[in-house]
Amino acid sequence: MGYISKEKERAAAKRWRNANKNKIRDYNKRAYAKLPSGYQAAQSRKWRAANPEKKAAETKKYRQANLVKYKNYMRAWRRKQLIEPPPYEPPTHCEACGVEFEPTPQRRHCLDHCHITNRFRGWLCSNCNIALGLAGDTPGGVRKLLEYIVRAQAMLDLQLLE
Repeated sequence: MGYISKEKERAAAKRWRNANKNKIRDYNKRAYAKLPSGYQAAQSRKWRAANPEKKAAETKKYRQANLVKYKNYMRAWRRKQLIEPPPYEPPTHCEACGVEFEPTPQRRHCLDHCHITNRFRGWLCSNCNIALGLAGDTPGGVRKLLEYIVRAQAMLDLQLLE
C-alpha cells in the first residue's frame, strides 16, 4: 500500500464532508440527542472558562474577518428585540449622565429598552446602561441605590463631625 500525503488525505476528507453534509448532520443529531440536557452548553462554558485567551482571539479574528456582517448582526439583534425601531438616531451625549459618546467601549452609545415591554427608552453610554442593568433595570432598584448613597453620605458626614 502506498503512502498518502497529509494534504491528499485532508483534501479527500474535505471532499467527503462536502458530499455527505446530511449524513454528518443526522449523525450529530443522534449523537447529541443521547447526551444529557445542557451537556454541550456546559462543555462549551467549561472550555471558554479554561481558555479565555483562545476564545478572545477567536472572537477577534471573526470580527475582523467579518466586520460589516458582525456590526449588522449586532445592530439587528439589538433592534429586533424592540416592538418598533428607535424613533431617533443616537445623540452626541448620554441621555442620563450627559457625557459625550466616544468610540471606546466605556463610552460608546447603547440602545436602552424596557425588558418587560421591549420598548425603546433612550440612548445611554455603556457605563450608565450597565449601572441601570445592575440596579435591576427598575425605578425601585435605582431608588434603593440612591437611598443607600444618601444614608452612607450622612454616616460619613457624622463621622467627620465627631
